[in-house]
Amino acid sequence: MCLAAAQAADNFDFVEMAACNPGNMNQQWMHDAESGAIKNLLCLDFGSNDQVHLAHCFPSLASQQWTYDSVTGHIKEQPDSSGKCLEAPTSPDDSAGIRIATCDASELRQQWSVGGHVVPTTTKTTTTRGSTTPGTSASPAGNTFQRLPQLNCYPGAGATGVNDKSLLDTPMSHDACRQMCLDEQGCEGVVVVRNSNPGRCWLRAAISPADCIASTWSDLWVRVSQMTTPAHTTMTSTSTPGAAKDHTMRSFFGLCLMAPGGAAAATTQVGVATCALDEAAQQWSYVVEAAASGTQATGQIKNGEALCLDSPARGLVSLLACDGASTQVWAFDMNVGQVKSQGGECLEAPALTADAALVRASACKWSNQLQIWSIADWQIPTSTPTPTLSAQATTLTTTRKMVTTQSTTPSPPSFTELAGPCRTQSGDAGVFTALTASIAECRQQCSSKAVCVAFEVGPGSHCELHEVGIVSADSTLTAYQCFIKGEHAPTLAPTIVPTTLATTLVPTQPPTPAPTLAPTPAPTPAPTPACGP
Repeated sequence: MCLAAAQAADNFDFVEMAACNPGNMNQQWMHDAESGAIKNLLCLDFGSNDQVHLAHCFPSLASQQWTYDSVTGHIKEQPDSSGKCLEAPTSPDDSAGIRIATCDASELRQQWSVGGHVVPTTTKTTTTRGSTTPGTSASPAGNTFQRLPQLNCYPGAGATGVNDKSLLDTPMSHDACRQMCLDEQGCEGVVVVRNSNPGRCWLRAAISPADCIASTWSDLWVRVSQMTTPAHTTMTSTSTPGAAKDHTMRSFFGLCLMAPGGAAAATTQVGVATCALDEAAQQWSYVVEAAASGTQATGQIKNGEALCLDSPARGLVSLLACDGASTQVWAFDMNVGQVKSQGGECLEAPALTADAALVRASACKWSNQLQIWSIADWQIPTSTPTPTLSAQATTLTTTRKMVTTQSTTPSPPSFTELAGPCRTQSGDAGVFTALTASIAECRQQCSSKAVCVAFEVGPGSHCELHEVGIVSADSTLTAYQCFIKGEHAPTLAPTIVPTTLATTLVPTQPPTPAPTLAPTPAPTPAPTPACGP
């Protein structure tokens, strides 16, 4: 039996055990060893009654932090001071459901196989190692790492040095430290300072976690052969001679898209059914118009040679004769698995509890599991010359009928750069996915994901894609930069510099009196001299 996200787990629901189905994406989980989250759209959580359920992801919640012990198969609460492990019910019908219980090495219901790592079926575990001579341990099995929190391993306590190397001279990011281990022959893992990134880095060989010591300041990262398969990645099947080739389109819950009445029946409504590789009504091909651009492809979804999946503005999806209409053109988003019509609606499978099993076109919602699909058969043109695009419209003439459709390519989103790692309103890192990528690749990844609101870059090809609530950056860690996507960037209020307004007092001058205008006196006539006789 496999751990599965319960049907319609869109907001909050319990998990369940179900018959294993590789095509059922509600049985695919991603374990982020850095944060401890186990995620299938929503995160594995538990409450005060120890019942396990799904809830929105919050990395700061201790109830969503888990570690996987590849030796015992235990999925432990982190930190594991409580000594509790994930435990399956006694039967799928057990009302107690999946819970956490006191860890017990002999309890088979607490032994989990994760991804490519299968827990041994015997109760006794034998660890096989190469030579324990310093510097000559066997080569590690793979290039991925598993985090064992709060452990310190050193010569004499569960590990040896590597090629006479112990503490590396230069502080570095955790990503860079792990990369140094990959580059150093014989290195089996690293010890890092858990709350300092970048920080000091120790390379270790001949690691025996059981002989290491508990530590409050350090984490051990060990190299392992395989880690958990990320949810919603493209699924491929391994073909064997004589095996039927997979041409199905599978819903999140493992049912296959089906044309009722078979491939010869046109104008029929499309549904889902139990998958059968040899069923003609379940054989679909995605005929892509051109090579995929970024993470999205566009083309027709065909059943046979002449029938195409057709969508109304909103409602049930039909199978009609292919005529090149825009209602028969579908875009497949490889990041989230959504199949979108040109009208912006998403192909949605019926709920498992629905009376009818018909497929609809509905408003897109990235967290709706019913809108997630995998497509097995892609037909991508490889020999058609790529037309040269110019500013002016160009008429393309070919030997087959083509219908011209116009699509607007959205401009790449803008980002606001902040110095330091990304932080939410509460000061933590929020929900994110860690990658190893260049700045350009990290930007491209965030640009193409609708749920990405910011990305963070740093030393050693460090890249984090953040999903919610990033509003600032920790400016004290200058080795990192946070880039917040356009519409999510905080609106910065204008900086107001306090100004002391002092009144300049100017002595009041008495008004200058206006000149008095007086009439000009007439000139006094000179006396007339008297004339004598």
